[in-house]
Amino acid sequence: MGRFYAQKITQSSRLTLTAICDTNIERVEIAKQELPNLKGYFTNLDEMLNIPELDLVFVVLPQKRLML
Repeated sequence: MGRFYAQKITQSSRLTLTAICDTNIERVEIAKQELPNLKGYFTNLDEMLNIPELDLVFVVLPQKRLML
């Protein structure tokens, strides 16, 4: 899911993808390869939030389906 949003942000003329954060180190390593020019790649949100260039944070969570 994060890959989809990262692509949309990089395609936008009004947004700049600055950093990514994921608790899964394997996904962070993939992001390093697919998005090599970011300011940072993190597994700790607090560390990422210390980047001075950060103005906006997108939080991407898996969607849970409600069973009725």
